[in-house]
Amino acid sequence: MTFLNPILLAAAALVSIPLLIHLLRRQKLPVIPWAAMEFLRQSQSKLRRRVKIEELILLLIRMSIIATVVFALARPVLRSLSVPIISQNSRVYAVVVIDNSYSMGQVAEHGNTAWQTTKRTVHQLLTSILRPGDDVSVLLMNHSTTPLIGSPTYDLAMADRQVQNATLSYNDTDFTSGARAALALVDHATAPVREVYFFTDNQKTGMSRAPGQRAVWQKLSKAANVVWVSAIPGSTPVANIALHLSPPSRELVTANLPARLEATVSNYSGETRNITVQLRLDGGPPSAPQSMEIPAYGSQSAVFTPYLPQPETHFGTVTIANSSTIDGLAADNSASFVLHSRSDIPVLLQDMSPASGGSSASSFYLYTALQPDSTSHIFAPTLVNGSLGAVNLSKFACVVITGVTTLSTNESAALLHFVSAGGGLLVFPGPSTNLASINQLTASLLPAKLTERVIAPTNQPLTLDSGSIGDDPSLEIFRDASILNIGDATFNTYYNLVPTPSHEAQAVPHILVKFSNGKPAVVSRTLGLGKVILFASTANTEWNNLPARGAYLPLLYQIITSLAAGPQAHMNLALDAPAVLSLPIAFTGRSVTITRPDGRTAVIPTVLGPNGVTVQYNNTDVPGVYKVAATGYHDAFAVTLPSDEGDLRQMTNTAADLQQAGVNPARLTVVNKPQQLAAAIHRSRYGSEIWRSLIVAALLLMGVESFLARIFGRRG
Repeated sequence: MTFLNPILLAAAALVSIPLLIHLLRRQKLPVIPWAAMEFLRQSQSKLRRRVKIEELILLLIRMSIIATVVFALARPVLRSLSVPIISQNSRVYAVVVIDNSYSMGQVAEHGNTAWQTTKRTVHQLLTSILRPGDDVSVLLMNHSTTPLIGSPTYDLAMADRQVQNATLSYNDTDFTSGARAALALVDHATAPVREVYFFTDNQKTGMSRAPGQRAVWQKLSKAANVVWVSAIPGSTPVANIALHLSPPSRELVTANLPARLEATVSNYSGETRNITVQLRLDGGPPSAPQSMEIPAYGSQSAVFTPYLPQPETHFGTVTIANSSTIDGLAADNSASFVLHSRSDIPVLLQDMSPASGGSSASSFYLYTALQPDSTSHIFAPTLVNGSLGAVNLSKFACVVITGVTTLSTNESAALLHFVSAGGGLLVFPGPSTNLASINQLTASLLPAKLTERVIAPTNQPLTLDSGSIGDDPSLEIFRDASILNIGDATFNTYYNLVPTPSHEAQAVPHILVKFSNGKPAVVSRTLGLGKVILFASTANTEWNNLPARGAYLPLLYQIITSLAAGPQAHMNLALDAPAVLSLPIAFTGRSVTITRPDGRTAVIPTVLGPNGVTVQYNNTDVPGVYKVAATGYHDAFAVTLPSDEGDLRQMTNTAADLQQAGVNPARLTVVNKPQQLAAAIHRSRYGSEIWRSLIVAALLLMGVESFLARIFGRRG
């Protein structure tokens, strides 16, 4: 306990006044003998003891009244022992961390958004609570917190203007990101009082459990007081319907090969909802609606398979058509996509083990599957037996090598250049594969080394494990064996694949599918703008019966179209992911204009490098379609929102959750209603004053004293 007016404690000496009066009244008087008094001695003795007890009770009450009033005038403050005493005139350095993730656009009470409520509350902080002489920094918090005002400023009015002009981002929430950025500022502050204010919608998904986050919160609450202000009063979450569009399984299609778009619709509300979803392509009319009944806090998928007859770049949206009456957040009601359509896909098929021809050739099943027929024209295959020779690889979108034996230095270099510039390479080994030569010449090309050949027991052949399929969009459809079962093919021989390590994150190999024994069956690797995929077994039926199974054609089509897409395979991006576009060599030294979804434009020069002529655009911070244009060139790419931000449920117990994250409870103040901010900050700085309670206690004691004095006097 501390006192704001400690000098008045000297008045505690007044407590002795009732005692002095009591002692003065006890002075002995002259005794006059009186005979009749002897008969009353016994009754007087009992009465005297009772009177002494009553006088002592009244004395203690009267002394307590004076002591209570004196304590009230000294203004005592209750506070935690771990919080330093703060003078009324101490200078404060405040770091204001404002959640500007897109969930802050949710509509809450009285039709106001959480963002509008937060701006009003921050205005109150900067204009009424912080005082002249205090300095402030402002951070905008999302998954990558950025400074709005980094260096501390004493100009609180300017800081308020900056906050009022700030806008929401389309990123998701990460509270630890804001804590880490705030810690970097308060660690270098010299002000005697340091405070960090978090203004947020209290979203549950914002508190990650990433490694090291506890240390960040512990250090922050050691260096500063933490004030947590919720922009959404109460704990009832705002109902929201959110749509998330998965990356297309094929971004490159032909007139006879439909695209496949899968949208996941999530119902973040406590009731079952009937939702309608539609697709709109190239600004045309919406498709036939797909209706679904989604249970509370459940989700369902809607699949669209549009045909794109025109060989060009197509773009569109998938939209929730009936969300207006049941939705508190409009930003996640639609998602954009971009698809590319060609008349056909040119594929070079190199057979290094042609044998005597026919079905025994390593390329037989592949070449047959890629051949166009009278009803469909998807691929345009060209077969080369033996060496590549002088084949111009730039005419093809994908190269498939079956029964690979060895590659010359020139062939390996040509393939590496082809892939780096955006081409796709698919490699199948065979019985005649020269392991030493392949592993040496293609160390920088293949995603894995081929080691020993493994022969499975006759009665225990291997299968492909659909459950091992990773996050590659081209193979996502094969995860559900009830749709397409790749697990019914058996393998009796394969090469053990050891993924090739890489210091570059982009070139790190990925195991796409595993065998039933856990060994890699298909491994991929990104090189430059293209990709390489390596199988562990043969392309024909010599070591497996995959070509004879129903999933063979869909698997082959998915893999080759994903490889053939090249740079266009990266046209549907996550928010803030860089867009890299590959242009014809004729665009060397020229520029392209990129028009953003918000209408702003940027002129970006092309760059000639090892991967050909490219353009990289990094400011993909708005969801939607970005259009790319230059004279004689048109393209587009799409950006989608993070998928989890639509869940608007709040932390169940904010104080407990923050303490679990590492915040020192003695340095934490939680404000559940913005209008309580001023009182909460006063308590966090100076503790809780109890003088009002003491005055009430003094009045009660006076009433008790008056009542008892009347009762005791009447009895006396």
